[in-house]
Amino acid sequence: MDFFSGGRRVGGGGGLLPSTAATAKVKPARKSSSASSRRRGRLRDVLSPTSTFFLIGLSISFLFFVAVVVLYGVPNPLSSSHSKHRIARRRPLPSGGASSDGSGGGMAGGEMIAAAAVVDITTKDLYDRIEFLDVDGGAWKQGWKVTFAGNEWDDEKLKVFVAPHSHNDPGWRLTVEEYYQRQSRYILDTIVESLSKDTRRKFIWEEMSYLERWWREASGEKKESFINLVKNGQLEIVGGGWVMNDEANSHYFAIIEQITEGNMWLNETIGVIPKNSWAIDPFGYSATMAYLLRRMGFRNMLIQRTHYELKKELALNKNLEYIWRQSWDMDETTDIFVHMMPFYSYDIPHTCGPEPAICCQFDFARMRGFSYEACPWKFDPVETNSNNVQERAMTLLDQYRKKSTLYRTNTLLVPLGDDFRYVSMDEAEVQFRNYQMIFDYINSNPSLNAEVKFGTLEDYFGTLREEAERRNFSRPGDILTGFKMHCHGWRSIYCVPTRPAFKGSAPLNLSDRLHQVLRWALGSVEIFLSKHCPLWYGYGSGLKWLERMSYINATVYPWTSIPLLAYCTLPAVCLLTGKFITPELSNVASLWFLSLFICIFATSILEMRWSGVGIDDWWRNEQFWVIGGVSSHLFAVFQGLLKVLAGIDTNFTVTTKAGDDEEFSELYTFKWTTLLIPPTTLLIVNFIGVVAGVSNAINNGYESWGPLFGKLFFSFWVIVHLYPFLKGLVGRQNRTPTIVIVWSILLASIFSLLWVRIDPFLPKSDGPLLEECGLDCS
Repeated sequence: MDFFSGGRRVGGGGGLLPSTAATAKVKPARKSSSASSRRRGRLRDVLSPTSTFFLIGLSISFLFFVAVVVLYGVPNPLSSSHSKHRIARRRPLPSGGASSDGSGGGMAGGEMIAAAAVVDITTKDLYDRIEFLDVDGGAWKQGWKVTFAGNEWDDEKLKVFVAPHSHNDPGWRLTVEEYYQRQSRYILDTIVESLSKDTRRKFIWEEMSYLERWWREASGEKKESFINLVKNGQLEIVGGGWVMNDEANSHYFAIIEQITEGNMWLNETIGVIPKNSWAIDPFGYSATMAYLLRRMGFRNMLIQRTHYELKKELALNKNLEYIWRQSWDMDETTDIFVHMMPFYSYDIPHTCGPEPAICCQFDFARMRGFSYEACPWKFDPVETNSNNVQERAMTLLDQYRKKSTLYRTNTLLVPLGDDFRYVSMDEAEVQFRNYQMIFDYINSNPSLNAEVKFGTLEDYFGTLREEAERRNFSRPGDILTGFKMHCHGWRSIYCVPTRPAFKGSAPLNLSDRLHQVLRWALGSVEIFLSKHCPLWYGYGSGLKWLERMSYINATVYPWTSIPLLAYCTLPAVCLLTGKFITPELSNVASLWFLSLFICIFATSILEMRWSGVGIDDWWRNEQFWVIGGVSSHLFAVFQGLLKVLAGIDTNFTVTTKAGDDEEFSELYTFKWTTLLIPPTTLLIVNFIGVVAGVSNAINNGYESWGPLFGKLFFSFWVIVHLYPFLKGLVGRQNRTPTIVIVWSILLASIFSLLWVRIDPFLPKSDGPLLEECGLDCS
């Protein structure tokens, strides 16, 4: 009996795929003449090029798989990163560290404890490492002579945000009221009037004590203008505390109270709550403050007054921006992003770059006619005009470039202010006017690869995060960037971090995950259809063949969705038409097929063994490969073709359709998206095929069950791969959105009826029409 050769044979061969066996002429059957010929016939049946041989090979492959598992055992993961309770180990400061431990009274000091947060840097390790030699760094006394190659901004231009500010101490040499009457009230008047003149101008303000005092006296027009400036992003309230509190001696209750007071007044009066902290003047920083800010909802913080040797050490390794984490926080819930200013002070001579003598020339309020002291380096600022704007712009840009080399990204923050600055309109105008002329010159010259403008902390941190995401997370652009870098002679090393590099970057539910995979696959399709495709770009550049093959794999994988869709559909087609997925093969072809099948199993086992991935994880990856392949990858191919060839940009968005079922509330939370239709359709088609195949076997008798098993095997193989999708589809109380079921059933029905109606595998005869004649045939 031909177990896997298909049920009934209706001419034209026995399979859906081309056969390797030669077409034999049909001869009349004749009886065997001897017992020996019958024995030879049985032997031919056993070794015949039919699917029975395939069944034997499949069994051997399964036994080989079981033998390997028994021999080697189930592999254990390489690391215990999934364990909830981790023991922190002391590590030297890595060159790429970006997470700091927050404990003690400094930036991140304190002793490590047994159950501690996993971090890259601790303040204690830094202080143990720093020698405090107090070496004269030249122009940057506490640093070194900063240089740059000039090509750092070829791929991505330098983006500079100049943030005007005025630090108003609520009591220092004068009382709060004296400062307000002499300076702060006029500064706030100046801010409103100056920013209203030009929407390109920006400003940041911190102390609510002075703002509340000014608000009580301000006219309705000024109040309205102030609110409009805040709402359109020209004026940002940072911190929002009643004062910029001390962090060394203040009790945490007093800190909470004064920030709460300021933020409540700000929210009730203007309708905003700050998300960025600005602490340029506290002498030393407490881990408690970082913890409180994070708990209050702040996302970013800026600090200034830390030890100059600490700044130097962090700057040398480009760690002036980092995630501040409490030392006891194993769950990583206290993380807050920190920007540390690199130089001596927050005044203009020490903020534009490493050379204060040059930066002071761009503090235009130090020109004659203003009350501020002249530059101590004897090089005073001069008015910018059409004759000197090029020289002034290039000098300032040189400082910006040098400062940017101390940070990891090409997004740079440059504060522009000092204590009690912008006290008059003349001062504000001279600063804004001169800087705007310099900005216009830089921005009008694309060859400089720089964009400079006034900005707030929100402008800076928002742009910084966008760039960080492009650089740090797995995006298609990273593939193209790495490929081009390798084509230019760069070389890589294999890095296995001791802690997860992208922890928390994956969505929690299937719909969001499919949407994320769609974006990644679309990027690969766009690269494939561009001039930078690894198939034809970069030859003769020294790129190794294995590197090229890896990049080719990263760009062509979405196209495998087309054959994958076909092979997920063929089992159902076989059950509906009575044909089998493979044709009859010759002995040699069967051996090749069997060898390939065994190699695939062996490769998977070795990959699990080498990577430390368990069988459960491997199987989940296989399942999602099928789910993503027939949905996200397929849509990415068509969307990429529409976008590149026709210029049509389509989007597949998701909307929440979550239920309250505890078991499926997270992993199988479904949202409506077009991506759900193809896998749902495949499930329905295969279920219909199973029902049709079993029904056909029941109707046709015993001999139909043998061929049916092979067909059911492949159909069930598709179903078990789509099982997680099926579980999420029907495992929730409120079920699937009706639109998904309607479209899927409609497509499956049309497809099934089309095959039954057309039946393209029936032979087409051009001869005479044969009619049933019964006994009267002549």
